[in-house]
Amino acid sequence: MSTLKLLQEKQDQAAIKLASFQYSQQDNQSTDIPVTQYFQIHFQHIHETIRDSQDEVKHLHQHVADLNIKLDKLSVLITCLTAQQNGNQSKH
Repeated sequence: MSTLKLLQEKQDQAAIKLASFQYSQQDNQSTDIPVTQYFQIHFQHIHETIRDSQDEVKHLHQHVADLNIKLDKLSVLITCLTAQQNGNQSKH
């Protein structure tokens, strides 16, 4: 009789596990839509943020390029002024 009782207990445990598995599946299905929407909104926000960051980086690259051009012009001007001052000092 103890063997029969053990078999019944195992079957009951299997039935409980199956019932809890089905219950958890139903829970996941009911919450699946909001989770999907959350991640869709989350990733949309991430893509917009990345796009804005890329635009900002492009703007900063252009700004750095403009500053490099101005710096080159200023370096040439300083070089000319230094050469001119050295020429004036040698005449005195």
